Amino acid sequence: MKRVVKKVWILIGMLLCFLVVPIISNVTRNSKTIKNNISNEPKLEYKASVSDVIEQEIYLEDSIESLTLYMSLEGGSTEPQYIENEDGVLELKNVAEFKVELLGLDEEEEQIMEFATSSPNTTVIIPIGKHNDKEKWVTVRLTVDKLEEDMELSFFFDSMTDSIQNASINGAEKEVGLSMKYVQKASLSTVENLFVIVAVLFLVLFLIWYMIQNKENKLNSALFSLFLIMEVLCYHFYDNYVYFQELPYIKKFYYLIVGMLFAIILGLFLLLKKKAKLEWVAAYCVFGFGLVYLLILPAFSAPDEPDHYVSAYKLSNQMLFQEPTDEHGNVLVRIGDYGDFEARPGRETYGKIYGSLFDFSNNDATLVAQGGADDAGGGIMGHLPGAMGITVARLLKLNKSMLLMLGRFMGLLFYCFCIFWAVKKMPFGKMVLFVISMFPMTLEESSSFGYDLVVNGFVFFITAYILNLIYEKQKVSVKDIVLVSLIMFLFAPCKAIYIFVAGLWILIPKEKLQLGKMKKGHCKLITTLIVFFSTLLPNILVNLVKVSGISSNSGLVSWAGERGYGMGDVLQNIPYSIYVFANTLIKNAEYYVNTLIGSRLGWLEITISQFIVTGFLMILLLEFFREKEQYVIKVKERVCYGVIAALISLAVVAAMWLAWTPISYDTIQGIQGRYFLPMIPLLYLMVANNKKIRIKSSINMNIILLCLLNVYAVLDVLKITFCR
Repeated sequence: MKRVVKKVWILIGMLLCFLVVPIISNVTRNSKTIKNNISNEPKLEYKASVSDVIEQEIYLEDSIESLTLYMSLEGGSTEPQYIENEDGVLELKNVAEFKVELLGLDEEEEQIMEFATSSPNTTVIIPIGKHNDKEKWVTVRLTVDKLEEDMELSFFFDSMTDSIQNASINGAEKEVGLSMKYVQKASLSTVENLFVIVAVLFLVLFLIWYMIQNKENKLNSALFSLFLIMEVLCYHFYDNYVYFQELPYIKKFYYLIVGMLFAIILGLFLLLKKKAKLEWVAAYCVFGFGLVYLLILPAFSAPDEPDHYVSAYKLSNQMLFQEPTDEHGNVLVRIGDYGDFEARPGRETYGKIYGSLFDFSNNDATLVAQGGADDAGGGIMGHLPGAMGITVARLLKLNKSMLLMLGRFMGLLFYCFCIFWAVKKMPFGKMVLFVISMFPMTLEESSSFGYDLVVNGFVFFITAYILNLIYEKQKVSVKDIVLVSLIMFLFAPCKAIYIFVAGLWILIPKEKLQLGKMKKGHCKLITTLIVFFSTLLPNILVNLVKVSGISSNSGLVSWAGERGYGMGDVLQNIPYSIYVFANTLIKNAEYYVNTLIGSRLGWLEITISQFIVTGFLMILLLEFFREKEQYVIKVKERVCYGVIAALISLAVVAAMWLAWTPISYDTIQGIQGRYFLPMIPLLYLMVANNKKIRIKSSINMNIILLCLLNVYAVLDVLKITFCR
């Protein structure tokens, strides 16, 4: 009986804990807190009364020096009023006094402006200072200290007029897109403050008591704690970015995403409870969060995705035995699929895509030329998953929105398939692959039309498969040789810089290679030649023309309009080339780490918190030095892994140096951290099973933290897109 009563009280306490968050939210919301999310509309207006404090939170998408705030007084007497001063001279009467504070910058740059006005119309220039090298939110706080009775202050940022520009960039006037949030705040009453304090105390004390009661079942405590954290995050986000949205579909979209996040976490705990194998947990998490990223970052929001889309569509035409392009080389698409490539996810984009999801009014299959994008390369295999999705959508006569979603969905399925088998085959370091696959950057790529998802999937799988042959499998069969050779033959041409991963084959002990009565040494040589030949032949056939083009010194860098570096330029002046290489690393190292994990998503304009990036890095380091001595890695093997990683890195640098960097630049352009994702397992192998550095950590807790960090990342993405 006591046990039943205890369980009932626990359930009641848990229910009250989950109710505390919305109750506190409603209390603070009803305490005269008015919020409004506005973006890029002309004459954005807000009215304030006596002693109001208005905060405007602005995300600086471009580096700016100043903002222009236009204010006008309404009501009362707007005619100029004069008063006598001590000397008997008539002076204009101040009808309003204001204080403007600029917050969110470095302390020495934060500014306070105090001023008064006797005019019904006032213009204030708000300086941003030395904010030119940063992208972050800043807050403009306007305090109305004095306002004449029966008058209201109306103010707006006129961000879309042609005659008056609202920002100054590097000394020149320029129109800037701003995401704005107006907030009118008032203090809570004593009773309300007391209620909030009591509610929070109850929440904390009950959580501590519950964890003590469930110390033997830490998974239950982790689930309860995680759900509470997610509820707080989601309610905070709802209050600030959703509650006052005027577009009803935005709220529905928010509920869909939040519901999916809670469902993913609940499903994860069921898998962990049943002690499912790590490959199933990895595939489930990647699929669940990949689906969320697919929705919040719709088609064309990933780098170069329009080019990848037309490449996949071209392949789809070939699969349907239709003409792939017109006489000018433009890819042919259905009339319903023709249109601009919207690369900036926001409220209007969500409405356009998901509002037309079930609109089947335009099913005309007539093909028209789609311009505005180029063939992205990557070969047939690089765009096969997306092409299959497009083909199925066309056969089912689905509309453009469904076609785009199905094409990206097929890519996500392919990537999940690769991750499942990669984690399954990996002899050790399975969690390292799991962590990499949960990076926001990896999840964004896995749900796009880009061929990087195919490349990453194939490199992770082939790395895990060959490592399995090296450390785990007792004998390498003919099937293994054929499978590795076939995969390298099909997928290596997608991105030639990763062909060096085939070098892992030379680490397979010759004792494991037996082909009939052939000597072991001969078997090793022949199988190595087969794998290398399978890797190099398709690359020579597919990429020879491209390589010869970038190796010359006459190529034009399209984005800069000038000649780029050639192989001769790099080799003829070795000291300067070393300087360019070192200068690139010094200036961009932090950027490479951030874009490796995903601090900048979309076309690198959607930023997520540095806290999230740091969290992923810490979990990755924990897994790098996890205590495990089941496998012994020899020194020569560690050296080999390091050499292959270095070769891949140099190939990435060389490709961007020769194909994307103008000759006048002293830093290599175009390198992004995501290009180094496939070599992270090789870096892990260099330090794995290190006896000097051992870190104990719970795999389940790390998995839960990975998911929580992605919840943060998803809300960070929505924070920006919902304000557009």
